[in-house]
Amino acid sequence: MYNWNKAINTRVKTEFEAKLKERMSDQVSRWKGKWREKGDAAMPRWFDHAVWAGLVSFWRDPKSELKSINSRNARLHDPDGLGIHKHRSGQTSYKARARKRVSYFTLLLCQFCYLLKELTKTCFCCSVNSPEKLLQIFLCS
Repeated sequence: MYNWNKAINTRVKTEFEAKLKERMSDQVSRWKGKWREKGDAAMPRWFDHAVWAGLVSFWRDPKSELKSINSRNARLHDPDGLGIHKHRSGQTSYKARARKRVSYFTLLLCQFCYLLKELTKTCFCCSVNSPEKLLQIFLCS
């Protein structure tokens, strides 16, 4: 049993969960593989029997097996022939990703407009008097 100051409970929990995700990310899959090879003898010694029985019943369920097969096929799908795509965006919805892209491009557009305004202020060699005119010159040349 470990003791620490209660003021850092949130930090300890966050660090523990991060370490758990790192180390246990594919552990259940390895347990399932061992169970397929050895049966119930594959159960780790420290494991609770009721939890193991729950996992085994889940693994034997045809619906969960079908879901597992569909997920594996989706992960290994290669529609373009360019290799399997890796999804690294996490659990972010399409709507949230779209909002993020819009805000990013809005920021870029604002920076570009500011740059155009600065260029028109310092552009003494030509008769450009508006950012829109300067943009037209850039796009048409």
